[in-house]
Amino acid sequence: MLVNALIVFIFAIAGLLAWATRRPEHFQVERSLFIEATPERLFGLVDCLREWNAWSPWHANPATKQSYTGPEAGKDARYAWTGPYAIGTGEMTVALSEPPRRVALKLALTRPLRTRGTASFRFMDAPGGTQVTWRLDAHHGLEEKLASLVFRLDRRLGDDLDTGLARLKAVAEGVRMPAAE
Repeated sequence: MLVNALIVFIFAIAGLLAWATRRPEHFQVERSLFIEATPERLFGLVDCLREWNAWSPWHANPATKQSYTGPEAGKDARYAWTGPYAIGTGEMTVALSEPPRRVALKLALTRPLRTRGTASFRFMDAPGGTQVTWRLDAHHGLEEKLASLVFRLDRRLGDDLDTGLARLKAVAEGVRMPAAE
């Protein structure tokens, strides 16, 4: 009886690993929102990493330790953080700054999952404001593939991007936001 249970358990683990290894190695999530503000206003809120404290969905926890190095804004501006487990540890660096149209960032996360990726923002003129698109791209190793089976990272990160864009909209449009949860 115990041997049969052990065999079933081994096959279940092997099946889970096989399923995880077949998941895509490239991960991408993208969200877009119309904001009643100029591309210049929005670009400044993204290109200067210190401004992220006002709108980022990941900056609400006061226990997070933050540091900034490099220029105040633009290429090579760098932000590093260490926070509670859900926020994790990592850094991002502005890799491309094309005022007022595009910002691209290199991401390096070390906890809870170790991964590298990019984030990009595009600011496109639209009648009465700007269409903002926020995109995350990352490479998934086996650990991230297994986590994506359990945590639905695409939906979770998509929700975070939606929250961040809504907060960016509120800041850019001068709307008072409720306190972070």
